[in-house]
Amino acid sequence: MGRKEEILDALIDIFTNQGISGNFTMKELAGKVNIGKSTIYEYFDTKDELLHQAVCRIIETGVKSVYSLEISEEDSFEVSFKKELDFLFSLSVNSSNLLKMINPGFENQMPDESKKEMMQQVNSVRNHYNKKFEVLFQKGISEGVLVPENILTNSLMISSLIVGSIIRLGNLEVKIKEEELKDYIDAVYVTVLRIAK
Repeated sequence: MGRKEEILDALIDIFTNQGISGNFTMKELAGKVNIGKSTIYEYFDTKDELLHQAVCRIIETGVKSVYSLEISEEDSFEVSFKKELDFLFSLSVNSSNLLKMINPGFENQMPDESKKEMMQQVNSVRNHYNKKFEVLFQKGISEGVLVPENILTNSLMISSLIVGSIIRLGNLEVKIKEEELKDYIDAVYVTVLRIAK
């Protein structure tokens, strides 16, 4: 790993412990990597550039994982839906930095060049999931698990339940255990069936 990647990793570690913002000091970052403060400027022209590249790295890592899960044609609606929930909820629990980026006010802390790129990525992921859940809901309708009446209202309620769960799980003080997460996913699925019947 090169020095530039070391610096970015150290900054991401600071974000993990202190939250994502431009409030870190170059002295703090340099100490974490065991280099002089001026050495950082050999790799990054400004603090904003460093912040921008660290945020881009966090976003790219999260986005790659979001696109990695495919829905299998052979899986039932229940299996597909629970796999998707497990993936999203686990990502939320394990990727607090990514979650912090969707919280209100975060965008205002970012350098201008980061804001546009970040919003493009967020919109891309949102569109990806809109399409993915549309396919999932159609699978549920074709299997007779979901009813097509009020599908717009039902999908909005289900989306709110999922997004609320993602935010809540990502903000837990204590990390949820794997078996508790499985029980929670089962409970969300039962709730979805009640909403969409």
